Amino acid sequence: MQLPPAPVVRPIPIALLVAAAALPAAFTLAPALDHDTWWHIKVGELVCTSGTVPSTDPFSRLGREQPTPWVAYSWLYDIGIYQVYAHFGAAGILWVRAALGALSTAAVLGLAVRRGVTTTALIAAGMAAVTLMPLMRERPWHFSIAFTAVTAAVAQDLRGGGSVRRAMWLPLLFALWANLHIQFQ
Repeated sequence: MQLPPAPVVRPIPIALLVAAAALPAAFTLAPALDHDTWWHIKVGELVCTSGTVPSTDPFSRLGREQPTPWVAYSWLYDIGIYQVYAHFGAAGILWVRAALGALSTAAVLGLAVRRGVTTTALIAAGMAAVTLMPLMRERPWHFSIAFTAVTAAVAQDLRGGGSVRRAMWLPLLFALWANLHIQFQ
C-alpha cells in the first residue's frame, strides 16, 4: 500500500501552531506550585530513602494507626520530582512544569497536524491548547496526555499501512506509563 504524499508545510500555518503552543506554555510561568506537588515530593523522598514503594498510607493518622491500603500509582514520577526538588529547588520544579506542559502540548499539536496543516487541524490544535491551559501544572497527567497522543500516532501509522517497528516500542512505553500515571490503568 502506497502512503499519501507528504503535506506541504507553509510558514503561516506553522506560525499559528507555534502561537497556539505558546499560549499554554505561557500559563506555566506562574510561580506558585500545585498543592499536590508537595505530596509527590514527599512520596518520592520516602521511596528513595526506604527503597520501597509504600503499600499503606504513611501520611495520615488513620493510615499509621490502622494500615490503610494505598497505591502509589505515580511512584516513578514522584521519584523524579523529588530528585528535581532535591537538586534544583522550587525553580527546578517550575522548569519541570514548563517541560511537561511543552511535552503534552507538542504531542497533541503533533497529532493534530500529522495529516497536514489544515484549517481544521489549526482550529483543533488551538482548541486543544486552550483546553490544556488549566492543566499546565507539574503533575504526572502530562505523561498520559503525551503518551496517548504517541499511541494514537502509532495506531494511525499502522492503519495507513506503516511499519510495525514503531509499534514494537509500545510495550516499553506502556510499562513506563503505568508507573508514571494511573490514567494508563
